[in-house]
Amino acid sequence: MAPEGAPQRLGRRLERVEAKRRGGRVQPASGALEGRPGDILTYETLIEHKATTARSYRLTVGLWRKIESDAALVGREPLLVINLDGLRLEVRRAP
Repeated sequence: MAPEGAPQRLGRRLERVEAKRRGGRVQPASGALEGRPGDILTYETLIEHKATTARSYRLTVGLWRKIESDAALVGREPLLVINLDGLRLEVRRAP
């Protein structure tokens, strides 16, 4: 069993790696503060980052609409990055 707080630490570490990969910056408080939506902000994209050691992740229409809405507020394209037990996936709206 993972130590208490380990999933949160993993998520924050992977957010920093993703921000560096994309030339962006990690949002303080990762979307918890009013006016600072999302987890990572780049010039073109607002990224919501999810990390889990589980074998599945449930994406709902409601979550995707929130990500799109948050991105529109800051004038960026929405992107969801999911780290699923070591597998990195990107979710964006098809053109």
